[in-house]
Amino acid sequence: MPGCAVFSCKNYNRKTKGSDLIYHTFPKDDGVCKQWIHACRRKDKINIKNATVCSVHFLPEDYERDLKAELLNIKPKKMLKISAVPSLHLDIDSRPNKMNIEASSSHQPESPQITVSDRQTRQINRHSRERGLERLKTLSPKKKKKFDVGTITDSTSDSERHLKARLDKLEKDNKQMQTEMNKLKLKNKSLTLALSRKSKHIQQLENRINAKVKERVSIVLRKIFTENQIKNLLVTKKKPKWTREDISRALTLRSISRKCYIYLRQSVGIPLQSLSTLRRWVSNSFKCRPGILSDVLFMMQTQCKNLTKNELLCILSFDEMNVDARVCYDQDEDKVYGPHSQAQVVMVRALCSNRKQPIFFDFDVTVTGSLLKEIILEVQKVGVVIVGVVSDMGGKNRESGRIWK
Repeated sequence: MPGCAVFSCKNYNRKTKGSDLIYHTFPKDDGVCKQWIHACRRKDKINIKNATVCSVHFLPEDYERDLKAELLNIKPKKMLKISAVPSLHLDIDSRPNKMNIEASSSHQPESPQITVSDRQTRQINRHSRERGLERLKTLSPKKKKKFDVGTITDSTSDSERHLKARLDKLEKDNKQMQTEMNKLKLKNKSLTLALSRKSKHIQQLENRINAKVKERVSIVLRKIFTENQIKNLLVTKKKPKWTREDISRALTLRSISRKCYIYLRQSVGIPLQSLSTLRRWVSNSFKCRPGILSDVLFMMQTQCKNLTKNELLCILSFDEMNVDARVCYDQDEDKVYGPHSQAQVVMVRALCSNRKQPIFFDFDVTVTGSLLKEIILEVQKVGVVIVGVVSDMGGKNRESGRIWK
């Protein structure tokens, strides 16, 4: 078990367990370690690797100040200074007062010369003075006259005056530094507030400039891109929620050229939907049920924005076509279609180009004047100008023509 290596000390770990007493290992510095060995006052050899000295033999000023513990108001850690040497309760009467201690004992023939520091000398003088004063109290009045107190105090008076003068100077310097530090704190506070105000002002200016730039850029890009595409280019890189207008424009571009669509999307970096997204939308969201095809008209509206007036001139053509008399089940609508024999189809044909688009179909119906009016009104809403209606001269179609007149 660890115990104190000082010759006159009987402290060990089990005896002092539970108290504030701690045990310090010998320092690694050779000079300080030799002073510790000498302070232990032992004649036998000390194993400095395992030996310890208890805290009873150290002065409070031998320990480092634990500023963190003082600020947090907790128990400080006892950590010795590098130059600390045991100086208390060492049986000082048997300790020599010479500045240089030479090896004279036969047990230590090879011990080197050890120099006693000024601080140790002051400690020895202080203890000598305390012993002299205690002895003076026990003397009779006659013997007190013979005892010269000056001999005790003379040895320490000079060092005490020197320390007091140094202490006064340090206190004065400390006050000056405290005053300068307070001034610097005030200056730092004012500069911090000014910096904060400037930073806020700069941030506001940057936000205004960015808002104006985004507004100008959006005005220019609206001629080419949709709102979702502009947001994707300027604001965020997250996947946008595509609208029907975005999908219809992408389908129009895809219908022109597949290679061009892939080039614009991957190489140029234009925010467009992937081909799989277009296929999924057409298969799931594109409604193609008997009647007027509203999704087709919406796509035509997107196309008409880029057409000239002559390219918008179109005619309506309708005709019957035979279909297989089968029964079909629509899973999405949960509806059964058929059996039917004929399907009536209405198409929009451009006069100045080869464009044509089916916009209506139904099974086993006859085209009437009211149905034609309804189809023409819906087509003209998307921007197409209907200038005529054509059909073959079948019996049923003749009747619809007379009704139309």
